[in-house]
Amino acid sequence: MDKFEYEGIWWLPDKPEKQVPGTLRFTPNEGAILKLIGSFKDTKDILKPEIILGISSNGKKITLHKCFETKCFETKTKSNVSFPGLLTSSFYANEIFVGAHFQKSEDIKFRELSIRYSYLDEWVNISGFNIQYPDEKEIVIKYKEPEPIQASIGEDCKIFIEIQVTRPTHSIVQKEASIKQRTYIRIEHSVEKSLEEYWNIMRHIQNFLSLGVTEPVCPLTVKGITESIKDMPYNLPVEVEIYRHSLEVSKTPKTLYPQDMLFTFKDISDRFEILPEELV
Repeated sequence: MDKFEYEGIWWLPDKPEKQVPGTLRFTPNEGAILKLIGSFKDTKDILKPEIILGISSNGKKITLHKCFETKCFETKTKSNVSFPGLLTSSFYANEIFVGAHFQKSEDIKFRELSIRYSYLDEWVNISGFNIQYPDEKEIVIKYKEPEPIQASIGEDCKIFIEIQVTRPTHSIVQKEASIKQRTYIRIEHSVEKSLEEYWNIMRHIQNFLSLGVTEPVCPLTVKGITESIKDMPYNLPVEVEIYRHSLEVSKTPKTLYPQDMLFTFKDISDRFEILPEELV
């Protein structure tokens, strides 16, 4: 997962009128730290808010989940200590949701999750590219998006291997064109489920992929679709970026090829429809 930083205003769900400016920083190894110029509280008690809400300076809705206060102190200038100092506070958050406001933990549910794992592109090794060189002066690049591959876990859960494509842009002065494909695992339920239920399935998939590629595998990006947000026009589903502290991201991934792996998707493709249920 990429590191990022958001400046914005932040508040507790039960006190939306008390908004405090601050900066949220996230790195995969250290997790999420929110530093506030001010404080949510009126007492000296340590706060452990289940949820902190925020709006970034570029308009993104952000929910911090499972938070606890790490620091709250007052700083004074050396030149004049007779005036009150600047009150600052900071919080650690276990999970970050970018794109939606969840008012309480029970609201954090998703209809589907899409996960891009490290080494998943190489393990699946399915390409939509067809590159031809008819002559020395001509290059023909054709791309057709591969169809998703589907399997089921019970009656209410489906797993897909699917390719997502970044299409080339057009320019008045066209000097280059780029097509990128990325492989995702998409987990879809017939009804919305809690994030913990998804994490459980994700861990089984992660362990299975680690066995296949013979290297530790970790999530690179996680995106969810929720229907729990009621303030959207026409109750439309909302796409949410999900971030979580990971102890597994500790080194630069190796360059791996299918021949370096214990087994690949092609080795088990004839059993893929029944394999996820056996794993979980």
